[in-house]
Amino acid sequence: MKLRTCAACVLLWIALALLYPAFRGTVINFKVTYNPTGILPAGGELNPLNSTSSPAGITVMHVTRSLWGPGASIVGWCFHNDKGYIAYSLLLFGLVFPIIKAIIFHIWLLSGADSSFSRRAEKFMHTWSSLSRWAAVDACAESLFAGILMQSPITQVELLEGYACFVVYCIFSATAFALVSPNTQQPTKPMQSELGRGLSRVPHLFIVTMIAFVALLGLGFYLPSVHFEITEMQVMHEAEKVVPKYLLNIIGKDIGEHVKVDVTASLWECLLSVLQSDATYLAYLTQYCTALLFLCVVIAPSADVLLGTIGVFVAIRSKGEKDATSITSVIQIESARNIVQQFAMIDVMTVGAKVGTKLISGPTYECDWNNYCLYIMAAVVVWYGHSMMCSAVTATVLSSTPGEETKLVDHTVRLPF
Repeated sequence: MKLRTCAACVLLWIALALLYPAFRGTVINFKVTYNPTGILPAGGELNPLNSTSSPAGITVMHVTRSLWGPGASIVGWCFHNDKGYIAYSLLLFGLVFPIIKAIIFHIWLLSGADSSFSRRAEKFMHTWSSLSRWAAVDACAESLFAGILMQSPITQVELLEGYACFVVYCIFSATAFALVSPNTQQPTKPMQSELGRGLSRVPHLFIVTMIAFVALLGLGFYLPSVHFEITEMQVMHEAEKVVPKYLLNIIGKDIGEHVKVDVTASLWECLLSVLQSDATYLAYLTQYCTALLFLCVVIAPSADVLLGTIGVFVAIRSKGEKDATSITSVIQIESARNIVQQFAMIDVMTVGAKVGTKLISGPTYECDWNNYCLYIMAAVVVWYGHSMMCSAVTATVLSSTPGEETKLVDHTVRLPF
């Protein structure tokens, strides 16, 4: 067994072990506080420092959520609020797909080398491997929720172990499959060859789509696209559960003015808020996980677009000059793209943000995207199209070069999902 295959096994087992705390552990914990300075008598006699009060203010709302753990869970909340389709989607991507992928991986691992069964198992395994990153849908949703809550000065938010385990699972799982060296290769289809030959005549189209992707991604991240609101009535309803009645009678008239949360922020502001949260040991862990998630959401697809564009121009040059060095460069670039696409999650983040607004919105608070979210969605579409076109051109060039097409792992037209 190759060393890389052994490393892939270890990473995959660790990733699978992390699924239990990811599902059962606490994902997020947040409080909404109210500081009644100027309303209570001097000395704070009517503001005892009990479980619902603190020197920073009175806790009027306290929510702790896990994905599918004891107490309040996201899956349970979905089933009780007629949103079972979201719960099934989270379980499908976060639990069912990883288990199926692990089974396929071990079938391939235990099958004989270079056998027809092994090649079929390997092809199927790599088809499923890209689906594992969709387990990060919940992590993306919760990081967005935490980031938007942190925009308000009266909220205290923590991302906890469940969130960290989800992100680490996705990174370890993607790394495990990136380490495995596949041996299968697909013949270039006639339609793919025609597409590749046609696109190779307009290389500047790839520059245009690359610029369009960067512009759309930048606009989608920097424009304020997420709105979150907790109204006075909603806050009062939650406050009745945690604030002593005598204290609520005193602060009830002013609670709307001081406690109402109504913020609008960009994805970039949400990200910075999470990265700049309080420096505790668990906060450091979630900050690192959020930074890794950001690399997967923004840097990985951007790298894929850049590598794909470079690969197209190198492929066109090698086709005209029959340069063996350029052909080797194209193969290396395509191999690098295969690895990068294992980690690219801009589409996962887009779906996660949309799921997040559904998970957040409910009887207690409302969250929604405005029209600026269309920029991110358009960036995903452009990324898919750019990746498909780049793969078509490089695959056509390599398949037309005798002896070189067999060196490429898989030179079919592919989408990054």
